[in-house]
Amino acid sequence: MAWISSLVLAAVFSVALTFLFLIFPDGRLPSRRWRSVAWLGVCVISISLISLAFAPGKLQTPFHFARNPAGIEEIGWMLKEISNASWPLYVVALYSLASLFSRFRHSKEQRQQIKWFAYAGVLSLFSLTVFPDALLFLWGDNVWTRALENAAVFLAFDVGLPVAIGIAVLKYRLYDIDLIINRTLVYGVLTASLAAVYAVCVVLFERLFYALTGETSQLTVVAATLVIAALFNPMRRYVQSFIDRRFYRKKYDVVKTLEDFSRTLRDELDLEKLTTEMLTVVEDALQPEHVSLWLRPLGWGQEYLPDASDVEVEPTPATGGAWS
Repeated sequence: MAWISSLVLAAVFSVALTFLFLIFPDGRLPSRRWRSVAWLGVCVISISLISLAFAPGKLQTPFHFARNPAGIEEIGWMLKEISNASWPLYVVALYSLASLFSRFRHSKEQRQQIKWFAYAGVLSLFSLTVFPDALLFLWGDNVWTRALENAAVFLAFDVGLPVAIGIAVLKYRLYDIDLIINRTLVYGVLTASLAAVYAVCVVLFERLFYALTGETSQLTVVAATLVIAALFNPMRRYVQSFIDRRFYRKKYDVVKTLEDFSRTLRDELDLEKLTTEMLTVVEDALQPEHVSLWLRPLGWGQEYLPDASDVEVEPTPATGGAWS
C-alpha cells in the first residue's frame, strides 16, 4: 500500500504541476502549437513514474519507512538516477506556466480567470514563505505561532486556492478580482507602513519619556497608538492614490479626466469650447476610432438650451466597435 500511495502521490503532483497551468481555465490547450509541450509532459511523467515504481531501496517521502517491493536490483542505479532527476519535470512546468502568460496576453475574459488563480497562488506562496518567518520574528517559536502558521496554510491552500479556481472556471463575479487585488495592495502596504511608524514612535517616546522622568511608562504605547489612529486615514488616501497611479494608471487617468471635465462643464459657457472639450474627453477616456458630436437643430426664434438628450453616445457596429 505504501508503494501504491507513493506512486499516486507522485502522479498527482506531476500532473498538477504540468497540466494545471497548461489547460487552465477551460480545459483545452491555448493552441495547437502547445500539443508538443503536452506530449513532452506525458513522456516525462511516464518515464519518471516507471523509474520510481521499480527503483530499489526505500520509497520516497513520506513513505521512506518502507522498501520498494518491486525494486529491480540489476538496473537499480539507472532507475535511481532517472527517478531523482526532477529537472525535466520542472522544464515542462515552466513551459506550461508560459502558456498562462500567453492566455493572459491574448484574451480579456481568461485574463480575469488567470488573475483569480494567480492571486490565490501568491497568497499560498506567502503563507508558506514570508508569513512563518514574520511570526517567528515577532513572537518566536511557540504553540500559538505554529497554530497561526498551520491556519494560514490551510486557509490559503485548502480553502483559498480551490475557491479561486472554482470562481475562475465557473466565471462567477470575475471582475471582482481587480477590486480585491487593489484592496490587498492598499491595506498590505498600509499595514506595513503603520507597523513601522508604530515601532519608531514607541522607541522615540520611550527614550523621550525616560530622558524627562528617568523611568519607562505605558503611556508611550498609548501615545504611539494615538499617532497611528491620527495617521490612518491620511496614509490610506495617500497609499490608495499611489497604488492607483502606479498599477491602475488607465483607470486613474480616466477618473482625473472626468473630474477635470466636470469642472470645465460647470464653468465654461462657450458652446464651441465646450464641444471641443467634450470630444477630447471622449477620445482620452474611451480611445475610440472616431468621435462625432451631433447637436439638435434649433427652430425659428428658439434659443438654444442644452440638455441631456442633445448628445448621443452609442456604439456603431459598422465601424468595428467605433463610437459616435
